[in-house]
Amino acid sequence: MFLRVARGALAISLGMTVGLHSQAATIEVPAESATIQEAIAFAANGDVIEVSPGTYFGLIDTLGKAIELRSTDGPEVTILSGSGVGRVIQTANGEGPDTIIDGFTVTNGNMTWGAGMLNYVGSHPTVRNCIFEGNTGQYGAGMANYEGSNPVVENCIFRNNNAIHGAGMNNFFSSPVVRDCVFENNIASDPAIYTEGGGAAGRESAAVFIRCEFLNNHSQGTGGGLHSRNNTVNTLIDCVFVGNTTETSDGGAIGTSTGSTVHAYNSRFIANNGHRFGGGISLSPFADVEATFVNCEFIANHNNMFSGGAIYANALDVMILNCTFVDNTGSSASGGGIAFSGESGSLTVRNSVFRGNRSGGGSLYEERSQLSVNLLVPQSVSNSCIDQLDTLAGSGNFDADPMFVDADGADDQVGTKDDDVRLGAGSPCIDAGDNSMLPADVADLDSDADVMELLPIDAAGNARRFDDPDTVDTGIGDAPIVDIGAYEFTIETPACPADLNMDGFVNGADLATLLSGWGGSGAADLNGDGIVNGADLATMLSAWGDCPA
Repeated sequence: MFLRVARGALAISLGMTVGLHSQAATIEVPAESATIQEAIAFAANGDVIEVSPGTYFGLIDTLGKAIELRSTDGPEVTILSGSGVGRVIQTANGEGPDTIIDGFTVTNGNMTWGAGMLNYVGSHPTVRNCIFEGNTGQYGAGMANYEGSNPVVENCIFRNNNAIHGAGMNNFFSSPVVRDCVFENNIASDPAIYTEGGGAAGRESAAVFIRCEFLNNHSQGTGGGLHSRNNTVNTLIDCVFVGNTTETSDGGAIGTSTGSTVHAYNSRFIANNGHRFGGGISLSPFADVEATFVNCEFIANHNNMFSGGAIYANALDVMILNCTFVDNTGSSASGGGIAFSGESGSLTVRNSVFRGNRSGGGSLYEERSQLSVNLLVPQSVSNSCIDQLDTLAGSGNFDADPMFVDADGADDQVGTKDDDVRLGAGSPCIDAGDNSMLPADVADLDSDADVMELLPIDAAGNARRFDDPDTVDTGIGDAPIVDIGAYEFTIETPACPADLNMDGFVNGADLATLLSGWGGSGAADLNGDGIVNGADLATMLSAWGDCPA
């Protein structure tokens, strides 16, 4: 087993035989090892290296070992520094998920690739609870994933990093999964080279970002928050992009090019600014690819020079399903919401809301300010609520106030995270969508491993189809009919919904009410699926007795 030694005596233990190291051990730094790298050199697979608060200098290489390197007191007090002259951490020997980096601030790295951390040639570590801050390089100053390296990165912060491509993170022939991370105030800039991706960038990659926030990142070139090129596909689930900007080019939040695309689900794009095209998103792959946006909202995005306040698209197929576009502005004469140029590709819009989008820098308020598509590009728009609707063809479209709960939020300022574009009671968008256009749940938004079912939830995680008993169905399909927009209208559920007569008890009186409404709808439809049946009976029986206080 691991031989416990006094502080300063680890050098003696390093010369001992492997036989003394037959079981997993915990090695304490600096109590048992003066440096982290010395501890890694001695460690065997399965060992844990615990690092006490302090600042530690020099390159850390995990040497292909399945070890856990963790701090005892968190990243705020446990600093790994590159001293401004080199890389801080690297995995470059086929590390797998059992190589764990947990709880450090990684800072002051300076290197072409991965100044803060480089995962290289098929290395797939787990990185969590870390802060990547103040690193400088050319590709992925915070983290670079290179040549088939697919780490899992969880609950990390990437901020104030500076690079040419992907200041926070750069992915090259790699497909990381990034969960619950924040990319903030990262800058892609260089006085002589075109830059891409303030928050993150990818080439020949397929990254998945889940519940991540991209806040106030900047690119001198393209893609303030996120950029992809060369056949990269980025998938976004429950992500938020706020205040990301570009200085000379396109895509304040996201920019794509050369065969790359993005698929976004349940994501928000708020107050991003793209200089030329696409205040929110610029899609210009010039290839036969498809971009998809499902249950997404676009609020107060703006571009400075041309068109596409929320989305600019060129020469690809774009699918917009159950999305909401509010108060986005473009600077040209059209396309404050969506602008589609070029002579190939297609635009499909279903079950979506366009409200208050403007073009001409905010002065033009008309149909083509909501949606503008080149006449040579096939478009299909239906069952959507479109402000200033005039000549646009398509069944089920209408112009009406969608009656948002509070479009400018509690702060009375459009373009902040508290903007609430859920549907209020009486909205004409309730039960007015097209069920047949609900996509399959390919992103498994409800985490039930069923990717063949129809889209089950809305942008808030509520049931995507809920029947409002006070609204006449005007959409297409069997009840419950999907609402228009990113959010499904919901009725606030009482603390004890099975207590139908609200006497504080679920008992025979409530059961009689449920049975009298069997096969119909109404208050006894406890799960909101449009019919009172066995599922509602089961819900009532499970709640039988006193209601909770």
